Amino acid sequence: MKHCGVFKALSVIILCLMLACSCSLRAEEPAAEPAPERTYSAGYWEAGVYTNPSLGFSLTLPDGASVRSDPASLLEGTGIQCVTEETDIFSGGVYCETAINDSSGNCCAVLLVTDCVATCGVAMNPADYAQLLIRDIQAPASTSLSGETIAGTEYTVFRYPEGGDVYNTYFVGERDGITFVWILSSHGRQRPSPEEMIRSLESTEPPAEQTDDSGEPSSEN
Repeated sequence: MKHCGVFKALSVIILCLMLACSCSLRAEEPAAEPAPERTYSAGYWEAGVYTNPSLGFSLTLPDGASVRSDPASLLEGTGIQCVTEETDIFSGGVYCETAINDSSGNCCAVLLVTDCVATCGVAMNPADYAQLLIRDIQAPASTSLSGETIAGTEYTVFRYPEGGDVYNTYFVGERDGITFVWILSSHGRQRPSPEEMIRSLESTEPPAEQTDDSGEPSSEN
């Protein structure tokens, strides 16, 4: 049996995410100074691996999971568009990078990106953005936030609803002014779970150079 309720909840929450950015803060906060020119490279799938050089991570598709071929179908009526090579996310708006189905064919993960300054008129750290989402999806103000570091990026994480077998988990991160959110739909029987999948992200950044006591790069024997 397909978990239509999870699918519907995910679509509704994507809509709330779009409304959170486009409506909640623009009238409340003064516009920020124009940011220096930046570039954004869209993520891509190759041989079962998703790589996003701009966000600094890669994801290997778990056994049984599949890339959703029609992520635009999740976005109908939201105003959110799928990222393409021509997309300028710095002009404002919320964009879908990719979507993943679990082994049952249900959408279990969506990655959204936005430039908060261009879209909302104000920069936000992940914790502030998570609080904004909590308010706009009408989750309890007492919803607990936690912090996780995955592939070198610090995420603010929360789950809604917090009880029960069907729920959504949000991993909110930020890199070079780009806010990105993994929205995961879980029903307790997926293996691996969507959360385990996101925690398996790997950094695409080169490892930091090791130095000796003098501060000079160390050489391996």
